[in-house]
Amino acid sequence: MLRTGLRRLILILEDDRIRRQIVHLLGRDRILQLGKAIRGFDAETQLQTLLVERAWLSPKEIPRSRAEFDAFLIEGCKRIGVVVQEIVQLVPSLLKQLAETRRVVETSGGFGRDLILADMNQQLNALFHAGFLETTPWPCRFSFLGTLTCIRMRIDRLNSGGLKTDLAQLLQDLTRYQQRYLQKKQDLDRQKTSDPMLDHYRWMLEEFRSVCSLRNRAPPSKSPGRNWMNSGTE
Repeated sequence: MLRTGLRRLILILEDDRIRRQIVHLLGRDRILQLGKAIRGFDAETQLQTLLVERAWLSPKEIPRSRAEFDAFLIEGCKRIGVVVQEIVQLVPSLLKQLAETRRVVETSGGFGRDLILADMNQQLNALFHAGFLETTPWPCRFSFLGTLTCIRMRIDRLNSGGLKTDLAQLLQDLTRYQQRYLQKKQDLDRQKTSDPMLDHYRWMLEEFRSVCSLRNRAPPSKSPGRNWMNSGTE
């Protein structure tokens, strides 16, 4: 909650500076265009919030006094140039690959593919929601590129007949683990708290989905059941 309030304060105090950076962002028009494919996605707001998160709030300690806050603002301003370059390198490429992946999935229909394609669409919708730039940890955003590549590889294998029928059972198992995660997250949301280990488990699920989908089996070391216990969520 403190970070949320601090983010809002920075957006107010540095409003002009932040807006100028986003207005003149290289590739901004392309981002706005591609972002329209994500329901409810406000590209301008998300980019501003991302800039604040990277320049001021990651991975700094929250200031506890007026003097610390003044220094905190100055240090964040110094980082803006570097952060803008990070955004330019990642976000347009991410949205471009998302558009290409959605196109491949949408044109890959056929008999017996409904379950697999539905899983791919569910995965894309869960990852690329209206607030994904704001809420996804920065390192995990880079894993999105690998996830998109993995989905296209699954399509290639599907088209070549390389996916086995037992993939359906693996997807059913994954759904069970996802429901467990969502229930725990809903409990934490009601309590207005969070659990870093639960967030870690959420990304374990993404890795599990990618690995088992390409191998047609679940590696024992990546079993969500085992990692659920290891994550300390129970």
